[in-house]
Amino acid sequence: MKKIIMIALFCGILAGCGGWTTKRVHFSRDYINELSDKVASQKKELASNERLTRRREDVLDFSLEKVSILRANLEKRELELSECKKSLQKVTDKSIYELDKLIVAPGDWLSSISKAYYGNILGWVAIWEANENVKNPDMVFPGQVLRLPIEMTDEELKRAEKVHNERY
Repeated sequence: MKKIIMIALFCGILAGCGGWTTKRVHFSRDYINELSDKVASQKKELASNERLTRRREDVLDFSLEKVSILRANLEKRELELSECKKSLQKVTDKSIYELDKLIVAPGDWLSSISKAYYGNILGWVAIWEANENVKNPDMVFPGQVLRLPIEMTDEELKRAEKVHNERY
């Protein structure tokens, strides 16, 4: 830019020297106009690029938000999976009773079976209710096949305690 101004000043001083300086001043104005057009074009291109950059940033923000949501869902699913694996492990740990059936051995009582299977004697109520063929919970016979509920919920345990207290 300084060169152009210097050329214009130089040409202005030499204005009386003939056609060459007039031509040179005219060329310099064309050059300045051309540069102005290029600058304007580059400003437009810069503005366009800035708009594209903002759009890309918006898309990136949206993508990052979506990734965080997906990550949270993944963590939730992994937690559910680990809980399912724990439940499955409990079931397989109890598979010594052929999943949900047991053959009564001599000396077995519903309470002793419950203690071995559930870890407490109150499970006899759930076993009794699961076996319609057992009319009296105090009488089970060797060789008799009993169905065992896989697990007892806290509600079933409370209800079993109530039935146990009413009966004994």
